[in-house]
Order: sequence, then C-alpha cells, then structure tokens
Amino acid sequence: MTRYFAFFGSHNQPKNALQSAAVEVLKGYSGRIISGGPTRFLNTLRVQISQLNRDHPRCSPLRVRDWIIGCGWGISLGDQFTVGFYLYEIKEDETDA
Repeated sequence: MTRYFAFFGSHNQPKNALQSAAVEVLKGYSGRIISGGPTRFLNTLRVQISQLNRDHPRCSPLRVRDWIIGCGWGISLGDQFTVGFYLYEIKEDETDA
C-alpha cells in the first residue's frame, strides 16, 4: 500500500475564524504519514472543511481542491484563502513492505 507524507508548507494570513480553524486542521495533519491513499484522506478533509463551513456560516465557505503533482498531491482551500498543503508519495523498497 502506498503511503504519503503530509506537509503543510504555507498559507496566507487568515482573515476570519473559518480560515483560522482550517489552518489548525491542516497543521494537525502536517508531518504525519497518511495511509489509505489520497482519495480517502481528501474525503476526510472535505468532511472536516464542510463542518467548519457550517460552523462559520457568516464566512465565505472554503472548498477543498486537489491536483496531482510530480511526487504526490497538492491541496488548496479556495480562491481567497491560499494554502500550500501537500501529500508526498513515500518511495519504499519492496523489502520495506
């Protein structure tokens, strides 16, 4: 099973409570090994961000976007709030499995 290293690299200054809460969610994943593949992780993250959107109805909602990069996946949260969050594929030898 392929595993990924989660890395939260950057974000612009949060402008409201929703964006601040989203940063804390992403920081909680940073530095962790993600098993189960990026699709499973992204689904979990989408559920969490949707809940934050409901908890902060006066803020412009965030939307999880993802794209494939050369060594894994990139993730952002919308047009107005930029984050640099990445899932880097861990290259493992057959003997490591």
